Amino acid sequence: MDWHDQKLIAYYNKFPEEKRLDSRHGQVEYRLTRHFINQAISDMGAEGQSLRVLDIGAGTGRYAGPLAGEGHRVTAVELVRYNIGCMRQKWTGLDIRQGDARDLAGAGLGQECNGSFDLILMLGPMYHLIRDQDKAQALAEAARLLAPRGRLLVAYLMNEYSVLTYGFGQRHILELRAKGQAEKEKQTQTGRVQGEQTQAGRLQEEQAKEGQIQEKRMQTEGVQTEEQVQEESDKIGSFSRDHRSKGSLDASFALQPSPGDLYDYVRLEDIAAFDREANRLIRERWEKAGRDSQEESLTAGAGRSIRGGNAPGKRGAPQLIRERIFSPDGPANYMRRELNALSEEEFACFLDYQLAICERADLLGAGGHLVEVLRLSEK
Repeated sequence: MDWHDQKLIAYYNKFPEEKRLDSRHGQVEYRLTRHFINQAISDMGAEGQSLRVLDIGAGTGRYAGPLAGEGHRVTAVELVRYNIGCMRQKWTGLDIRQGDARDLAGAGLGQECNGSFDLILMLGPMYHLIRDQDKAQALAEAARLLAPRGRLLVAYLMNEYSVLTYGFGQRHILELRAKGQAEKEKQTQTGRVQGEQTQAGRLQEEQAKEGQIQEKRMQTEGVQTEEQVQEESDKIGSFSRDHRSKGSLDASFALQPSPGDLYDYVRLEDIAAFDREANRLIRERWEKAGRDSQEESLTAGAGRSIRGGNAPGKRGAPQLIRERIFSPDGPANYMRRELNALSEEEFACFLDYQLAICERADLLGAGGHLVEVLRLSEK
């Protein structure tokens, strides 16, 4: 576990994740996400069936717990022990494991579990995986465990939400642009860094340095009261002021993370790029499995041809295919006070409104979150 994971754990040890979805704007996100979870089950033709569900980054079990209560067999994987404790106290019927989205074998979900989950939720890990290759790795891990007819739901935090609320709303925009310009000039002077691997190595070195500085401060941070968290939430968004982006903005106003960031913000084209890279990793694994299968067959002297589908690589690697993408919250995070002032009937109307517009292409990316629904298709 690196220092970034340790910092993330320290953050969630004091941030009451259990309460995040109780607010009006949180209810919008939760209810629409649940709607599309049910829609995914319907699309599989599995209404009324007991499905095997995997919730990666389950938090305190807000999705996993109710799904288990509906009769599904739910495995909940969570990094933060505090959240695991909350799950154990509140929910029954969950198979709870500590683990990392990038390496689910470490949570006991090894090769023997390949293709065994009908529904996989990943509604939090992508927020905190700063490096692009880590996001692709998490997607590939989820795809490994997804059943052929299954569905995978993946949530992201959106770039424009942070630029508007943190950059302009909290008046950090000039600071972020200045950092971006300074970084550009530095790259011009020293030579532009080439390749994601080199960039990742540099980021890791900077993270290690900052980690030494942050470690003592994290150890002394106290647990925030619910009132303190709500006050900060009302001011800047769903996340603590100390953990918003401290990175920079490039010329297109895309946030570039700094080593100390706990959250990463993306755009639609980034999500498509993560899917492509994940599919490349899936193909590599599939081809390797085919070669290994062939070598084992030859070594064993089975005298049996691997043609005709015995080798995984021969059939063609399954690929992640987007089925739909939607915004679970839309404008809700920008109009929290207005939502709080609505009557129950008016709020119900807002929920209907967001459901009606959440898949509109002209509005995707403008809200705080996006959720992509994926399935496997063989090529």
